Amino acid sequence: MKPKALDFIAWGLTHADMGGVPEDAVLPIPREYCGADPAHYLLGTIWTLTTPENIKAVYDRHYAGKYTWEKFSELTAGWKPTERATDCQGLNDAFLRFIWEGGDGVTDASADECYKAWCGEKGKLADPGALKTGAAVFKGTDSKKTHVGFICGYSGEGPLVLEAQGIKYGVRVNLLKDRPAFRYYGIMDAKYDYSEGESYPASPLPLDVSKPMHSGQGYAAMQEALNLLGYKDGEGRQLVADGKWGRRSREAWESAAFDNIGEIEVGVEVKAGGRTIFVQNEKRP
Repeated sequence: MKPKALDFIAWGLTHADMGGVPEDAVLPIPREYCGADPAHYLLGTIWTLTTPENIKAVYDRHYAGKYTWEKFSELTAGWKPTERATDCQGLNDAFLRFIWEGGDGVTDASADECYKAWCGEKGKLADPGALKTGAAVFKGTDSKKTHVGFICGYSGEGPLVLEAQGIKYGVRVNLLKDRPAFRYYGIMDAKYDYSEGESYPASPLPLDVSKPMHSGQGYAAMQEALNLLGYKDGEGRQLVADGKWGRRSREAWESAAFDNIGEIEVGVEVKAGGRTIFVQNEKRP
């Protein structure tokens, strides 16, 4: 039995800085749970306590050729000995070793090993909007991957990536479009279950028509559900389930809402394709 990829992402989000995440972000856990226990970044670590002794050991092993001790001390100033640090793949390893395997595991891979050994479906990143939550994205070359992040949700501006970014940033969430060096992707199906069905409640899915357009898996599932129920746009055409939420999708949604709900309330639950989607909308008579 393998852990669900969504469980890894949900756990990772609780340790991530969310400061730059758009307000319309659709995430696998409620936004207020994100960043509850922020984690730092240190190269070559897997959920290491940030004690003075550990910080000095990591400096000697990985950073002495890049920073003076004085500069490194500035970067790590204020870190508490009870806090944790990890590197990019270490975030992935930490979940498997300490959460899934209960602290008894020995998982310790690199970004390159993750790509080559853990990912079945993989390759050049051509269509970011088609990435499923929990997919890995990689920096590097065709022969070697040097950094990894994980798709953790979507916003109107595109996919969001969870990553242990660097010593100056820690674990954080960024817009994938702002991280163009991620040029490869992989589905880590050797380690994770990507089957449908979320074990954490989804964040509200906005259904307004916006610029830029809302997009992502949740919207594709909604479009599929509307098609299955026979609802069409204002011109009587079936929706294309492409995950892009525009005027035509909104028209079909309104038809379904007025026929079946009567009054659209914030927090409507919609089940589609094995997923439970929480949508938010204005009240309509």
